[in-house]
Amino acid sequence: MDTAGAQSGVGPVEMIPEPDDLAAGAAVQVRNRFDGRWVSGFLVAGVEAGGFLVSRCSGGGALPLVFPATDVRRS
Repeated sequence: MDTAGAQSGVGPVEMIPEPDDLAAGAAVQVRNRFDGRWVSGFLVAGVEAGGFLVSRCSGGGALPLVFPATDVRRS
């Protein structure tokens, strides 16, 4: 059993998506800005210079803010 990661204190590395990696319509999770947890149920609605526009899978338009790439990951 390899415990090198546990001994060094290094956890899993999380990849930050590039705008080209997530196109409109991709299912994503977004980071909750209050508690830092990841929340499912969103789609990429568009790609902006500063990050991603997202909408809820349940319908409706894009949320009125741009989420930085660090707060969006593929579902």
